[in-house]
Amino acid sequence: DLGKTYGLKSSKKSETTARAINIFEPRLEYKGGGLPAESRSSETVRVRLEPIVRQPATQLRKLDRYRPSLPLQAVNGLPRKLFMIVMLGCCSIFFTASKAWPQDTGGQPSEASMAMYADAANFQNGGALKLAIESWKKFLTKYPSHPMAADAAHFLDVCHMQSDPPDYAAAGKSFANALKNKKYDLREESLVNYGWCLYATAGDGQEKDPKRLTATITSFQALVKEFPKSQFLDRAFFYSGEAAYGLGQAQKAIDFYNQLLALPDAAKSPLHCDAMYARGVAFQELKLPDQAIASFKQLLASCSRDELIIDVHLRMGDLLILLGKYDQAVESFESVIKANASDD
Repeated sequence: DLGKTYGLKSSKKSETTARAINIFEPRLEYKGGGLPAESRSSETVRVRLEPIVRQPATQLRKLDRYRPSLPLQAVNGLPRKLFMIVMLGCCSIFFTASKAWPQDTGGQPSEASMAMYADAANFQNGGALKLAIESWKKFLTKYPSHPMAADAAHFLDVCHMQSDPPDYAAAGKSFANALKNKKYDLREESLVNYGWCLYATAGDGQEKDPKRLTATITSFQALVKEFPKSQFLDRAFFYSGEAAYGLGQAQKAIDFYNQLLALPDAAKSPLHCDAMYARGVAFQELKLPDQAIASFKQLLASCSRDELIIDVHLRMGDLLILLGKYDQAVESFESVIKANASDD
């Protein structure tokens, strides 16, 4: 390793900078943040994106009510007395039917259930996450078939993911429960979050859980299939690639990274540079130095993140030595020396 011979070290070695997403809304800004060490090699450093938070709605729609609007005078020529008899009969039928109405089982929600939902939402919006978690759990226990049960399960997961520290394992279980509903407004976000929770709890290094990695790919590919125009496709492809790489399927990982890089707005993705870097590392592992160098050069031409650039130059130097291109290897290592000097 010529880099080690010359005593060159990158300020941050990075095999793949995995980025976490906890999709909620409406905060769409990205902030750097640390993620527990996750390694392809012993020197991998990963970073993540902060959650995008969607808060639950507290302005709930009022329940539809039966409100007679006809006057108590003659209607269409009916005498008032006859009209009153008809109306009383209708009210009696409605009262009897309303008692048998399937409350909170897919039918008309009750006021009590909606009040409990609103309380949980208010706790969450106010930052009282422990109270919100307790309230969402009570709601789901009491009203498991409520029309908004999937939404409640989603927001319960949001609370788990926003907790300090985040409880991705608990969140993953709730997302799985929410996703049993094939049609609800938050399904797209739930699929993305569920995939991330599976990936985040798969373990590190050699201890990775292959079942969770496989389930990660399944969740993200369900997103791609159900929401082909999703704004989260870059995440879906990137984390599918990461999971495939963790399963030892480097070529499959490359295919996923290529799908991300082929998106029309790929250059705007915060995972754009990471995908090129991860693809280059995967090519390197497959002993395809020319393809690895091409991926790294593409990164150098379009990215300015120092921690990636330094590591890429080191890797390219090693690869160029293998190809017998020593002059180019020296140039690559010199770039690292200059970068380290500028840091000092």
